[in-house]
Amino acid sequence: MTKHTPGPWIKIGECVREFDTTDLIARPGHNFSVINPSQTLEANANLIAAAPDLLEAAKEALAECGDITVSKILRAAIAQAEGDQ
Repeated sequence: MTKHTPGPWIKIGECVREFDTTDLIARPGHNFSVINPSQTLEANANLIAAAPDLLEAAKEALAECGDITVSKILRAAIAQAEGDQ
């Protein structure tokens, strides 16, 4: 199985790129097959498509979590996903 582009990723406007490079991960209406191998693109698309389910799972895990450290990690991830960070 091909892996997605490793993080961290950063959002700038509607674009997503690798944090420490200028390599774009996603941009509306743009084909990145020339920039990235198609298998990596598919893995990135799978991860992006799973994001809503992962966000809901994080919220459910937070509601059940008793560990302070894990709760902080979940809250930070949820805030980032919801644009609050």
